[in-house]
Amino acid sequence: MLYRVAHPKKRKVSHLHIYENGIELNHLNILNDEHLKELCPLMGVRIDLKKKINDHIEAQATTESVTTNESVLIDVEDEIICKGDLSINLSELFPLLPQFQDFDLKTLLETSPCGKSILQFYNTNGCLDTKRRNRLTDIIIRHLFTFIVNKRLTYDDYTILSGKIITLFPQETASTYFTRPIKKVDSHRGKSIAAKGKLIDRVRNLLFQSGERKRKSENNSETLEIETKKRIDSDCGMYHN
Repeated sequence: MLYRVAHPKKRKVSHLHIYENGIELNHLNILNDEHLKELCPLMGVRIDLKKKINDHIEAQATTESVTTNESVLIDVEDEIICKGDLSINLSELFPLLPQFQDFDLKTLLETSPCGKSILQFYNTNGCLDTKRRNRLTDIIIRHLFTFIVNKRLTYDDYTILSGKIITLFPQETASTYFTRPIKKVDSHRGKSIAAKGKLIDRVRNLLFQSGERKRKSENNSETLEIETKKRIDSDCGMYHN
């Protein structure tokens, strides 16, 4: 059976890990629950995928003639297409996670009262200090806060944000702002390690302090955005010195 994976365009499917694990169609009938958990961290997606796989296996068992030259195309943009009975629409099975609206970090800083001093400090010193790193993190999270409350940032989102930072400030280190979690099996400590970094720490602290996620169902998004902006902007004064 010929298996071909069409290269996806730049589109986000952060909870489907088929490609980097080298999964092929002939592997489907031997995937166990642990394999599926690795491929699909989201439980609902994992259940749907397991059902699709079982349906495919049953269809294979009841098919009288299966050709060995059958070709399969998996295309993240459209669907899984098989000349047999398997046809999985990935846009339905693996819906794209919402992503924050893209922005230019330099423009954001240039238009922020707190941000201009970060650019000036870096241009003068060739690096950022702890104070400016914290200030930079605050500005980014404040800009995305309404999205964070309603949608949450994924690990891919944090990676994108840390990439924006080191692109604008090349002397900075991405791991300062975000490091992905490490699974127990991959950890030299023999235990799992949580995601960390200034970006994710600021999100956790701000959500905890404000209690916005708990209040989300009690307030409309417009009121939430106004109240949050007032609260965070009031903290910005301490950064002017």
